[in-house]
Amino acid sequence: AICSLTDPNCNGCQYLKNINEFKCLKCRDYYFPNEDGICERCEMENCKKCSNKNFCLECEEGYTAYPDGICHSNIENCKIGIYSKEKNSPICIECNNYYYVDSDGLCKECEKPHMFVSCHKCHLDNGKVKCDEGTLYFGCSNFSKLGSCR
Repeated sequence: AICSLTDPNCNGCQYLKNINEFKCLKCRDYYFPNEDGICERCEMENCKKCSNKNFCLECEEGYTAYPDGICHSNIENCKIGIYSKEKNSPICIECNNYYYVDSDGLCKECEKPHMFVSCHKCHLDNGKVKCDEGTLYFGCSNFSKLGSCR
């Protein structure tokens, strides 16, 4: 609480007795603590968390931080992506509705489990696509994992 009084963008600070000052160690999103312990705004486009003005660690939804610290658009239909050092490419960890993350980290469209069902959220389970949430076209409007009306 005392940190935000000295710097409204500071989320965590440390009191330094030797200089009788508070130094910010953690800033809110879109800011980073500089050498003087003051929160400065990230200057990278679409960057949510940065280590300095020009190096992004975490991007806004729809973007992935690459090793060069720049935010690039996610792969198609990806809500939250990360850069995989193992694959040396971006992968998706959460897809948009109607899509699921396949074993390669790409977003694939949910398959219709039945001709009267539209699947909104699905996931890959032992090589098979399972529908978690969807819409049933007669009788009720929504169902859960068990396929029962909500």
